[in-house]
Amino acid sequence: WVSADCQLFPSTLYTTDEYADDFCYPLDYGLGRCDAWDEFRRPFCVDGSRNPQPDQPSWCSKSWCYVDPNNCVLENGDVTPSTRRSAGLTPSYSYATCGSVSNWAKFLRTSLKTATEIVPEVEKYVVEMRDSIEARFADLKVEQAASGCAFVDGCSCPDCRPASGTWRAFDGSVGYEVEYGSLTVTHRVENGQAVRTGTKALGDLYCLARQSERLMKGIGQLEYDDPGRMGFLYYGDQREGTYFGWPGTTFCPSSTYDVRYRDWYVSAVSGPKDVVIILDKSGSMSNGARWDQAVASARLVLDTLTGFDFVNVVMFSSSAYSYSGTLVPASEENKVQLRSWLAQ
Repeated sequence: WVSADCQLFPSTLYTTDEYADDFCYPLDYGLGRCDAWDEFRRPFCVDGSRNPQPDQPSWCSKSWCYVDPNNCVLENGDVTPSTRRSAGLTPSYSYATCGSVSNWAKFLRTSLKTATEIVPEVEKYVVEMRDSIEARFADLKVEQAASGCAFVDGCSCPDCRPASGTWRAFDGSVGYEVEYGSLTVTHRVENGQAVRTGTKALGDLYCLARQSERLMKGIGQLEYDDPGRMGFLYYGDQREGTYFGWPGTTFCPSSTYDVRYRDWYVSAVSGPKDVVIILDKSGSMSNGARWDQAVASARLVLDTLTGFDFVNVVMFSSSAYSYSGTLVPASEENKVQLRSWLAQ
């Protein structure tokens, strides 16, 4: 990868496109000193006009250098063999030597994978989490005494700080307040008040969260390559309607919240489905608040559906009529139209 003119960065390191460009880096690239060697280099950090890429990885601005792995003194070093080789030799690099945290290796490991190749990796982690939680849940279930484990409440996360990602928070503001060192618990909310039942089931959930923290953080350590790209691992509890997840997040709903009615939860426990909601709109439904309650219930059901589901609404009185002549995908657009149709 070294010629008389430059160090070669071949296209095979960043794309499967055989017609993509190779890049020629300076001969002193990575040598002799710590520097943010990649900050103004293509293909990941800048475009052809040297403008920063809109999704520029965090490692672009991190300092590193090539090192001799046989002459390192850091106890917790991160000396890593490079993917580039020359004359049968493999150079090694280090971010820790320059006081930085390395995310490059994780980034490179997934940059060439297609979505089809990534799905099995995600499924592997889901199965690992499922098996771990089920095993611990079984142990807690047979214990007679109520469990009592410390936890961090999403309504009071003292170490949570604004994240640098571009995802939007629940109130529409940019970014989240997160804490990568712990996970947080968010309780079910009814009438604006968090429901802390004090039951053994809730105590067990706190311990389940505590036990799951190490596993979730371990997955993050293996896969998380950029704090600017937010991702979450989380769990919803069937008995208490309570949520916990990593990284810890300032998440404190002020109105009704129950994880069992979240679309991701319902989708996970029930899978893709066809749903027909049938509402009685006869004269008897005008008594009291019956009709309003029926519509509210239908809206709740709609909120639990995802784009993998199909849905229709049928109303009947002296005759029957429906929103559509067929089931329609439960897309966000269709759900908006269904809610509007229900309100008519």
